[in-house]
Amino acid sequence: HGIGRAMKVSKETIMALMTSLESFLNEDQRAKEQHAVNLLNTIHQALAAAGISAELQSGQGTKPRLHVPVSAEQDAYEVCRQLRNHDPRIFVGHGRLDDGILEINTVALRENEVPSLIQALVTHLGTC
Repeated sequence: HGIGRAMKVSKETIMALMTSLESFLNEDQRAKEQHAVNLLNTIHQALAAAGISAELQSGQGTKPRLHVPVSAEQDAYEVCRQLRNHDPRIFVGHGRLDDGILEINTVALRENEVPSLIQALVTHLGTC
């Protein structure tokens, strides 16, 4: 076998890639963004009902996300660790942990996971 043999790509793989790219390019980005905002609004309202503040961030050129400040009595890194160890595991953005803010985005979030996410946030943010 030649050196480049392992790097060969089949016609089927090329067609699958082309179909995937075409599908991606034809997606309605506004509808996807609105769906993300709707999910984050659901989380925001549930947190507000539990007495936990949050702020929805969305706008031109940015992906929608929810900023959830951690109380002064809690450490954002510790809350993040608790969420990672929660069952099911919850992963939040780390970009604002130094500011005491958990960042929730919808990149890998499915609608059926929202209640578990809300329950975990209420459980771990309500422990101060």
